[in-house]
Amino acid sequence: MLAGSPSATGLPLPKADPTVVKTTDEWIDGLQDKTLHQQKQTVGDKLFRVIKAFGIKQAPKLTIALLDREDLRALAHLMNSYPAVLKEKVLLIVPELK
Repeated sequence: MLAGSPSATGLPLPKADPTVVKTTDEWIDGLQDKTLHQQKQTVGDKLFRVIKAFGIKQAPKLTIALLDREDLRALAHLMNSYPAVLKEKVLLIVPELK
């Protein structure tokens, strides 16, 4: 969890489903032969849908902000295994975009 967020409990996150982790790693590994731009585009397409589903305005800008500052593999794992943590990250970025 994010230390400065009000909902952070300080407790460790539950262990991610090993099947989801494996599938996510295989998906990211499959992107390695693409350019960084293509990798960001592919991850960004999925990330955008997840952020939009949160119901948060500015999903396009938030998607770009995350792609520019986070590791793509880490983002993929957040999307697939820890969507609540991803949502907290997104909510922390929202004020920066105003």
